[in-house]
Amino acid sequence: MKRRGARRWLTGVAALTLLAGCSDDPAAVTEPGPRSRGPNRDDTGDAPAVRRIGLDLHASGSFRPGTPIVVTALAAARHAAGDVDFRIVAPDGEVAQPGDAVPPAATSRGAMGRGAQRQLTATITFPSAGYYRVVAQTRSQPPAGERSVVGDTAVVEESSEELYLLVDDGGGRVTAGYDPAVLAGSRLPLFGAFGPFVETRAHGAAPALAAVRAAAEPAHLVTSTSGFFRYYNNDTGTNRPVPNAEVSVTCLNSSYAPLNSFTVATAADGSFSFSCSSGIYDASISLRNRIAHVVSPGQANAGVSYFNEGNGANPSFTAANNYAAHAHVLLNQYVPVAESRFGLSRGRVPVIVHPTDSAFAINYNQTQDTIRLNYTRVFTEDGRFVTIHEYGHAYHWAAIEPWSNYYCSPNGEHYIDRQYQWSCAFVEGFATFFAVWVAGDALTSTYYSDYTIESQTFYSGKDGAQVEGAVAGFLYDFVDASSAPDGPSNQTGSDDSWDGVSYQGSFLANLIRSCTVTSGTTTLTAFDGIDLVVYCMEGNTTARLSAESLGYFSWYPADSVVRNATVPAGYSTDAVRRLWHRNFYGVA
Repeated sequence: MKRRGARRWLTGVAALTLLAGCSDDPAAVTEPGPRSRGPNRDDTGDAPAVRRIGLDLHASGSFRPGTPIVVTALAAARHAAGDVDFRIVAPDGEVAQPGDAVPPAATSRGAMGRGAQRQLTATITFPSAGYYRVVAQTRSQPPAGERSVVGDTAVVEESSEELYLLVDDGGGRVTAGYDPAVLAGSRLPLFGAFGPFVETRAHGAAPALAAVRAAAEPAHLVTSTSGFFRYYNNDTGTNRPVPNAEVSVTCLNSSYAPLNSFTVATAADGSFSFSCSSGIYDASISLRNRIAHVVSPGQANAGVSYFNEGNGANPSFTAANNYAAHAHVLLNQYVPVAESRFGLSRGRVPVIVHPTDSAFAINYNQTQDTIRLNYTRVFTEDGRFVTIHEYGHAYHWAAIEPWSNYYCSPNGEHYIDRQYQWSCAFVEGFATFFAVWVAGDALTSTYYSDYTIESQTFYSGKDGAQVEGAVAGFLYDFVDASSAPDGPSNQTGSDDSWDGVSYQGSFLANLIRSCTVTSGTTTLTAFDGIDLVVYCMEGNTTARLSAESLGYFSWYPADSVVRNATVPAGYSTDAVRRLWHRNFYGVA
């Protein structure tokens, strides 16, 4: 790791003025100096969001096979909604295959005023003992003329809650999230983590299911096995395939002793196949590959914890944590795009996704190099943004350059249009830029769309160089092309008048990695502010004087800069200055 430069603190009135967002007052600072950083933090929290519709979900009954279970969902409008699609779905069943729509058990639709409540009830009967899920979902739209944002807080337009139900001959129950203990003893779900049970043990013995079948039908022993791995996608209401997951297999002999172990990956359609000479095996599916290892809290497997078929059929296995599975799918969709655009890759990142706890912190912890997510912000466009934003931190830290400092606020919160510290705007602004540039075509109706970032005015009334959204807009303008579909309806078109450039992401990444900035006897090689990046882009430190001429006196007092990166053909420092003038200070 490169040596990190340190910056001094502002004191007295100057520091208070800067933190209050009034740094455009030249009289407030008599001598330009280094800026206030705040204490360092190990994690980057995500800006708060609120669900438009809150949900509560309950079930009652004996939870025995063939006996009705009454499921009641209550939707409460925290903000007025022009339309709410409200439904209860039971996604686990023998007929469901990857891509099949799951018919709702109950539905309701219509507008809801602020504070209004709506109840939905479904009576569901599971004919066989097993482990099942029931999901309540709302998809809302804002009233006409209202955006999906309140002040500076994003309003999430989808809500979902899940119940995990044990249905048993002796009476079942609702479990607290996914509980592997439900599967202990003689039972395995037929379809992976969820579904009707298959008996696999008898009289205290524990032979593999394949061995049970082989003993009963020795002439039909099949050594080759294939299957599908799926998860329930809340956005589409369908069971969708999980690609690029790791299937770990241990082949067993007739005495159930291990013969050999290996792994295979699921294909784009979630399919996989393998062979064991005996037809007997133990196996599991994990959300693991070179990009990420996505798990449930406590490092629990979020895929299929245990199965052993071996009968040559085409079983469909269901992920234990569909929120983790969706995060896995998103990362596998967008990380290769980022690697192609920036020209760099990083190692596998651990990702923990909580399926039931909304208070489980959403962040990237640089000390642990771990991403944390919870179920409230995984699905919908908001979840797509949040997942890729947090990976953007992990990519910035491990693939490009560790930042030298990070601090936003005492509770770790940050808002896209508020002024905080320089380090907050730089670190969070890069992650927001990363998500919007990499996944922008799929972000069209949220507060974090590529159109919102490109046309941002978050700098208004503030020092935009210390505002996350303004920094993101500057970096986006630096790399986007006029052919990018970043219009309000995803259409292509000419860039804004101040944005006549499009430089490669690989140049930006290499510039941040290799550039050095010197002030006196201090040389900074890892950065904590966008001003240092601007110095590197322009190849000199005159940007500080330009910012001061506009009334902003807190830029780092650097003496010299060495890029250590070759600028692309046609590179224009004048164009760079136009970009940051507009994005930070509204000067087009």
